[in-house]
Amino acid sequence: MIFQEKISLTTSIRQRQLLRIITYWDRSILTDRHIPANRPDITLLDKRNREAYLIDVTVPDNNNMQETIQSEVLEYTELSDEIKEQWQLNKVTVVPIIMSTPGIIPYSLVKILTTLGLTKHLVAEIQSQ
Repeated sequence: MIFQEKISLTTSIRQRQLLRIITYWDRSILTDRHIPANRPDITLLDKRNREAYLIDVTVPDNNNMQETIQSEVLEYTELSDEIKEQWQLNKVTVVPIIMSTPGIIPYSLVKILTTLGLTKHLVAEIQSQ
């Protein structure tokens, strides 16, 4: 369960390094070689399990939601392969969080939220906002 530990925004960099989860948002990921898609919305690094999650949030039209999911995964595949090798991780998962403007969400979002340790009830919460 990745979100069981909470990290304050005021926590110093040194303190965050001692924690199990490191969170980066809206930050380019530097790699040994040039990768154009190197700035996911959120990057979670689980140091204990040696896993990373590249999270990208998108709000497309209703018509092309499935295309958007596939393009998000393909867009960050090269980056995930590179940081898996460079950071010596066991697993890197690309997590596309997709919701259309009227609040329609794909069924895959429930599975994605479960992967991140979040409850299914969060889907209803997201839609109501």
